[in-house]
Amino acid sequence: MYSVRRREFIPEVSVEDKKALLPVFFKIWNAPKNPKHLSSTSIPFTPELLQVCNTIMLCLLLTSGDTPVAMEYPKRSDGADSVHLRKILSGA
Repeated sequence: MYSVRRREFIPEVSVEDKKALLPVFFKIWNAPKNPKHLSSTSIPFTPELLQVCNTIMLCLLLTSGDTPVAMEYPKRSDGADSVHLRKILSGA
């Protein structure tokens, strides 16, 4: 008979849980069947790539006319902040 240990997983509170979260995401994202659906280049995801993507995407949105209207600190379980953007569409 196998012994099972249950505990609450709270990455926002536990440093150990937070450190364990990213490797699990990379394992899922880089599974052989997933990159073709998650990446147009099929380049494996790395921590460096993930860090550069959050900045490139924000710059792209800001240069496209989106305006920051609010920010939440820290919003996600990995400690990242959440920026709320608004795009104003002009009517014809």
